Amino acid sequence: MMAQPMTSLGAVLESHILGPRKNLAFLGDPLRSIFLSTNPVYSKKKCGDYIQMAFNNGKLSGDGLNSRLCTKWFGERFGYDCALLTPSCTAALEMAALLLDLGPGDEVIVPSFTFVSTANAFALRGVSLVFADSGENHPNVSVDDVLKKITNSTKAIVVVHYAGVPIDLTRLVDTAIPVVEDCAHAIGTVDPLTSEPIGKAGCLSTFSFHETKNIGIGEGGMLVVNDESLWEKAQIIREKGTNRTAFRENRAHYYTWYSLGSSYLLSDVDAGVLFGCLQHFDEIQLRRLAIWDQYQKFLNPSSLFDKPQQKDRFNAHMYFIRFHSHDTALEFTRYMKIKGILVATHYRPLDQSPFVVESLSKQSRSPKCENSCRWSETVVRLPLFYSLSGTDVDDVVREVNEFSFSQKV
Repeated sequence: MMAQPMTSLGAVLESHILGPRKNLAFLGDPLRSIFLSTNPVYSKKKCGDYIQMAFNNGKLSGDGLNSRLCTKWFGERFGYDCALLTPSCTAALEMAALLLDLGPGDEVIVPSFTFVSTANAFALRGVSLVFADSGENHPNVSVDDVLKKITNSTKAIVVVHYAGVPIDLTRLVDTAIPVVEDCAHAIGTVDPLTSEPIGKAGCLSTFSFHETKNIGIGEGGMLVVNDESLWEKAQIIREKGTNRTAFRENRAHYYTWYSLGSSYLLSDVDAGVLFGCLQHFDEIQLRRLAIWDQYQKFLNPSSLFDKPQQKDRFNAHMYFIRFHSHDTALEFTRYMKIKGILVATHYRPLDQSPFVVESLSKQSRSPKCENSCRWSETVVRLPLFYSLSGTDVDDVVREVNEFSFSQKV
């Protein structure tokens, strides 16, 4: 029995629907070897103009004209009216921990299945981390498991909208415990329950503009403050714990030290690159969505893995397949590497990390996050980034289908 020939995707992805990419460039050779989303996309002319504007204004540090243009864009596009650009999403999370006055004796519930920054930002404040498991049907943290782990010492709950798929936060917000949304994957996602852009349910939300994200500038992030009572304090923490922002805005005669803080501003040069990228936001998103759709359409059904559900498309941050066994997932990654295509597994469960195991070795530990471990062992991400060509996607789909066909008994 022979595998059925695959309909070519090259013409589909280079079609009028996507439009030309001549006005955009990318860093690095997107192919050969293939890939993950490590190619920041930018408009050379636009970014160059905004960077030059920063030099012309003589303001290269944070909160210059480019920074203001970016925050205005986010306010108008997504309604993030109180937004601060930061050097990274990690920095924004560290600000969140400071804003909530967390410290020793406090418990903070965080997902087990997430990048280390989600937990590390709060561990720096000396809190006790409580790890919540993923759901059975998606890597997102289980709200049920979070609710089970709330105690009188719980002072914050941190969630991650994994792969840009929004979590229903209604029950968590109803606890009146501060909820921090890590939206590193989720720029552009709309919550289907509220029809609002992601990041508005919690008191604070954080975003990433790392080069692996939908809008990538190398390094960058943003803190969105939804609780107005925290807005002034956020500006103080971001400016090394001083009221420098109020001084610059003529709301104070001088500035001095008011609280703990650090240097959490994005330079106006980087903000210029970000603003240049934002001018192509819709174009970038459209292409990512088209690539996600082609994977979903042309990957053959397989007894080896499950494809994501169509309802989990959202902002097309990630396309992952879930293998039915860890060994098959590892064999698949080796096969694809031989074919010149780099695919990747994802996070190792933080509750099983060496740091946590060692630091909690003398304490009673929560039960192992079993679902998180299963996701870690079976999720494999396929290449998905703006500069991925139609021919590239053809190659990926063909090799995934051929691997699946070759494993049939």
